[in-house]
Amino acid sequence: MSFLAHFNKVISAGDGHYLEQFNAIKRVDIQIAIYQKLLYKAGEEGKESAAHAALESIKNDFQNWPSDLKSGIEIEDQRYAVAKANAIYQDYLYQKTFERVKDMKERGLSKDLLFDPQVRLVYELTLTKEEREEVCNKIEQQMPLSIKQKLKGKSIDADLKQLLGGRTPTKTTLCSIDLGCIAKAPTGENLKLFKELRTMFVAKYGRQNLFAHQRASMVASFEESYAHMCLMTKTYESVSRQFDKEPLQIDDAQPKVGKEDWKNIRHKAALALQDKVAESYKKAVSKATTDGVVDLYKLNQNLAKERVKLADFSKKIILENVVTHLKEKEFGREDILNYMQNLSSRVDKDSFTHQTATGYDYFYTSNYLQQGMLITGTKNTAHDKPQFKENIEDQLAYRRVTYTYRDKEAVLQPTSAMSSRIPSPALVFHGMSDELIKRDLVQKFGFLHDEMRVMRGGKDGPAVESLFTSFHSEFFDQYGDGNNLQRASALYIIQAMHDFNTPWSIRAKKLEKQISDFQQTNAHLEVEVQTAERAIAQAQMKLKILKEQGLPTANKELELTALIKENAATFEKKAHLLKLKSDQQKMQELAEEQNLEQPPKNNFIYIQNIGTNRHTQDLGYRGDRGFFDVTGSLELDDITLSAEMAMLHTLQENSAFLSNDIREQLSRINRKVLKEYREFLNDEHRPLYFAESRQGEKLIAEIRAFKTGLKTQLDTEAQEASKNKIESNHLPTLASNTLARMMATNQHWDSRYGQLSQALSMYIEWASTGGCKSGNERNQDVMLRFALLKSIHERVEHGGEKELKSHERKIYKRMTAYINGETADPEKLRVAISESVSQCNMHGGAAAISREDQGGAAKVSSFSAVQDIRSPFLQWTARIALISPMLLVVPLVLFAFSSVRKFYSGLFDTNNAADREMKLDATGASKTQAHKGQDKRTRDVVLEVLSEDNLFTGKGKTLTSEEKDLFKKGSMEKLENEEKQKKQEIQSSVPSSVSTDYNAGIKALSELGLAKADIKGVEEKILEPQNHSGELPYDSPDDIPSVGNGSMVLK
Repeated sequence: MSFLAHFNKVISAGDGHYLEQFNAIKRVDIQIAIYQKLLYKAGEEGKESAAHAALESIKNDFQNWPSDLKSGIEIEDQRYAVAKANAIYQDYLYQKTFERVKDMKERGLSKDLLFDPQVRLVYELTLTKEEREEVCNKIEQQMPLSIKQKLKGKSIDADLKQLLGGRTPTKTTLCSIDLGCIAKAPTGENLKLFKELRTMFVAKYGRQNLFAHQRASMVASFEESYAHMCLMTKTYESVSRQFDKEPLQIDDAQPKVGKEDWKNIRHKAALALQDKVAESYKKAVSKATTDGVVDLYKLNQNLAKERVKLADFSKKIILENVVTHLKEKEFGREDILNYMQNLSSRVDKDSFTHQTATGYDYFYTSNYLQQGMLITGTKNTAHDKPQFKENIEDQLAYRRVTYTYRDKEAVLQPTSAMSSRIPSPALVFHGMSDELIKRDLVQKFGFLHDEMRVMRGGKDGPAVESLFTSFHSEFFDQYGDGNNLQRASALYIIQAMHDFNTPWSIRAKKLEKQISDFQQTNAHLEVEVQTAERAIAQAQMKLKILKEQGLPTANKELELTALIKENAATFEKKAHLLKLKSDQQKMQELAEEQNLEQPPKNNFIYIQNIGTNRHTQDLGYRGDRGFFDVTGSLELDDITLSAEMAMLHTLQENSAFLSNDIREQLSRINRKVLKEYREFLNDEHRPLYFAESRQGEKLIAEIRAFKTGLKTQLDTEAQEASKNKIESNHLPTLASNTLARMMATNQHWDSRYGQLSQALSMYIEWASTGGCKSGNERNQDVMLRFALLKSIHERVEHGGEKELKSHERKIYKRMTAYINGETADPEKLRVAISESVSQCNMHGGAAAISREDQGGAAKVSSFSAVQDIRSPFLQWTARIALISPMLLVVPLVLFAFSSVRKFYSGLFDTNNAADREMKLDATGASKTQAHKGQDKRTRDVVLEVLSEDNLFTGKGKTLTSEEKDLFKKGSMEKLENEEKQKKQEIQSSVPSSVSTDYNAGIKALSELGLAKADIKGVEEKILEPQNHSGELPYDSPDDIPSVGNGSMVLK
């Protein structure tokens, strides 16, 4: 009997029989799954519902349950509490957004509202302390006593973090509220405002001849360019802090452009940007319209072409506003020129890549999908990943995503769906040793497992990280993949996975040996440290004496600095040794705790590294490859083995949706996995990879036999289902059986189905984590599928099956056909899901991660026709056939045409990584991303802005070549350093009678109100080489510039 049949029997049993029917089920996994479904159903339908009555009846028998059922139910209660808290929080954000917008409208500020062409309101919502307290109390009231008792009450943020499952919400949330699909409009007071906002949208962007469900598949032009603009503003502001003080660098000097000024500059720029987006959008719609119908594919092509123009416009409008602000504060040409030179010359690639666009949480609603989504914010970016830091919540550029279901009353209800995103945590570009990279990874895996354990309701045991990284040959990784080091990254991660999973006792022993080896290599370290400390202490004492005597100190300061630098390596070694000893102590304590675990918790990380963009080798073991297939390797064996361990674990956790026979098979093989893997981990002399160990080889053979038996069982069940015409509309059941069949037939190895394998795995997992090198493009592709499948499931669960579009119903049809053996492979299912995403979710909520991370859209396009050829042999034959004619003519002539360049680059471009059916166009996306030359573009735009300003136009005002030179990268810093060095050289020769009071004197002049130009004059005269006699450089006190009205002078 299927899970759904069991559930229906329980819910329809009636009063007095719910418990009887529940206890009649002899499978704990099904009982737990039924309990979970009752929790969510009762929470929505209320105390008068059958679900609530059934739930209460079952709960009353809690004390009589077996221990595994009790622990399973407790975990489900915890999962539901976190899901419920997140639903209340999301609904509060939704209501507060409407409340704030209503207030703006009443105050005549409607013109300040921002909209996206997808028919969305874009609003930055900042909750006050009182509002955060209000929503915290609102959540707490809905929580059971066991949750309330855990709250420590230290602060509102701490309690919110606890209630929401371990993530502290940002005080400001970027809200993207769907205003489309009037049939799914909010009810009550918000309905009128909803309609008014739609009217405002139409006034700005015009009417749309698009189906409501298609809008999330349209390029979100405003949100994309707004994210870019936010990143540019944030970068310019942070860079300006390096120089934006008064020339004398006085402590209390105010910046020319303050924090609030930058905020106002950005808001004004956003309004201008919205007008520009609306203009571009209207043109794009016009070009894509035929006979009154908008072609979505052509519309997206037209919008994609505008990306770079909109990005450049966003820079220009910000910088224009900066100049306007400086002029309003009555700064003249020289000050403005200096400011813009500093800004332009100091930005570099790192300025843009070390911070995210806003750092805010992102809240997204979809009326068509009936879904809410909250993506947690982070300040860390994928391209500037730091090393692990103890006791820091914001790590790894990690983002958690919670999903809610929007019911018929427009209230956001909890769902069990929760996922997270993490870029590849391996720091392969940081110049670290292999050992340090892996040690850093081990610490990060600890953080990740803790996060996932919370997401999984506190459940111990293995957690799966789905890694979408491509795995190539070493040669291709170095030269064919733009030196992205994806192979190196994948290998560090798989090696660190084994290190993390190794028992603490073994890890402590290894570290003990490492400490011993280090001490032998640095036998005289303690003596060297003591010698260095004495020398530095003596130098510091001499310097102190010179200062007390008022004598020049420059030379001694240089000596001290050189001494510190000279001994830096010694001190670093000492710090490293102390850290190793501290780590070993902690490991020994953890080992003692771990030894007491009965049964072992097995808190492992399993890496499911299945590449999703087809630019990767197929998985598989060397023993299963053909004679002429030379793509196998030991490393690929280990990646395959780890992926299969992860998938087996996922299937077992979802065994409630599989037959009893398959459940038993999964239980047996997972016991073998743990037995062999634990034996491998406990071997102090184990090899680097599990697959090369005796235990690993044995497990590979066991898994191979398991898959043969699984396929036989699935075939038997398929024949029975076909004979009895059994059909299911329960998506978790269909997805679980689809994934089981893919594994049984090794089709999860096929790079063509990598994306499908990962999307189905993450969909059925209790809590999923996915990521790739950046955790952006490939992650987005999988997350969009994940969100769509979750939405379809929730809508069908709530009686909306008839409302599904044909492309969504096709997913059910293709899954059923594949499970029943009617199709040999999941190709038609892959196509069905891709087409469905392209129809209703291609630029959905998950796309926000790329925008926020790098200030631009994901740079992934669909495969070219040649790249989509299934056979690698035929694919390369087509490439050679198409390239050969090109070589017969002058390449420069051909490549003069952009369409020709695009065609030929499409034969090999690894950025073409989305299914062809999606028709995804990433034109211009790459050029808007943070790491793609934004510093050079900024310099070009700054010069353009100044060349159009009246202060820099006309005779004698235009920029000179010397002035333009100072806009170049690093030029102002270089000039500043030269002046500093010159000043230091002069100051070092000034007698003590002058140098002692020099800084205090200059500051005093400023505090008395002396004009800056006069102070500068005094400063220059004091420092003139001829004035080193110790006397002030004036003939009499009357020559000193007067302060204020002349009644006060400094003598």
